[in-house]
Amino acid sequence: MSTTAADKTKNQVITITVNRKPVDLPEKHVTGLAIKEAAIAQGVAIQLDFQLSEKKGQKFRPIADTDTVTVKTGDEFRAVTGEDNS
Repeated sequence: MSTTAADKTKNQVITITVNRKPVDLPEKHVTGLAIKEAAIAQGVAIQLDFQLSEKKGQKFRPIADTDTVTVKTGDEFRAVTGEDNS
């Protein structure tokens, strides 16, 4: 039996960064909440109520807890307090 590319990808850990700290994820399709939970479990100093954003070019795109994101190794995220000062 041969191993397909999909099988190899399925078993690989995806390393992203959250607030400049590496975070390993077990799969490429994750929710915003799952990213924050993994980051907290791996020692990133954030809380679940922080606002998560994904870096796209020079800008950051907000990610809700229920949004599903497709991640790849090297993707960058930022999590900050959700206080609205407007």
